[in-house]
Order: sequence, then C-alpha cells, then structure tokens
Amino acid sequence: MTKRIMALALALILVFSLAACGGKAISAQKAQQIAAKDAGVKVADAENIHTHVETDADGVPYYNIHFSADGENYNYMISASGEILSVSNEAGH
Repeated sequence: MTKRIMALALALILVFSLAACGGKAISAQKAQQIAAKDAGVKVADAENIHTHVETDADGVPYYNIHFSADGENYNYMISASGEILSVSNEAGH
C-alpha cells in the first residue's frame, strides 16, 4: 500500500512539474513503448517489465524501465517528455 501511495505521489509530481513548465508528461505506457521500440522489440514481447517513476539529483522526475527480451536485459531512463536519457543492456543469465 505504501509503495502504491509513493508511486502515485511521484507520478503526480511528474505531471505537475511538467504542467508548470508548459509541457505535457507522457504516460508510463508511452515510456514503455519508446523503450521497447528503441530496443527493437514489441512491448507485448517484453518480459518482466517494471516501470517506476524516480527523480534525479535535481528533483526532475523520469521513468526507470526494466525488461527482458530475446535473452537481453534492458534498463531505460526516459524523461517525462519522452526523451531517452540513458540505456543499458546485457545478456541474460
């Protein structure tokens, strides 16, 4: 329950932060689509997909997305505006 409240609070911070700047936040689903497309897979083919809203050292929110596909493990950080901030992947175990 506490994790859900924290996730909701972070999501609201994300939306309000962008609204204050005149921007529009993408949804977690859209962030997953961006990550999967960049990895060359379909979201439906991604396994163990987990998406969390986190904040950087300056308090700027972003989506942290983890998933597996085709024997690879991926980790994406995607801004609320849809920009890929970082990508890492490695062969699965």
